[in-house]
Amino acid sequence: MSVLLYRLGHFAYARPWYVIAGWLAVVSAVVALLVVNPVKLSNEVRIDGTPAQEVIDDLAKWSRWPSGRENDSSSRTPPTALLRRLGNWRISSARSMMMH
Repeated sequence: MSVLLYRLGHFAYARPWYVIAGWLAVVSAVVALLVVNPVKLSNEVRIDGTPAQEVIDDLAKWSRWPSGRENDSSSRTPPTALLRRLGNWRISSARSMMMH
């Protein structure tokens, strides 16, 4: 391993412009790949199958529900069953926290 590192260092010292050109080629290739296929960032965190995620999905579904009436706050209110389910989830998770 030491021989390989010695040869690499010797090559880099003897031919610095080749090494600089090589690094520029690597950086250019990475930039080109990122331009063609950019990184997609998201703040969404999902844990499917949990009661909390089910309630979040239900609330999202009801918040997009078309009301047909302008400025009517009652049409944006989620149904009572959904709120009851949310309350039951909070009670059950609080009980489980007290048991641990």
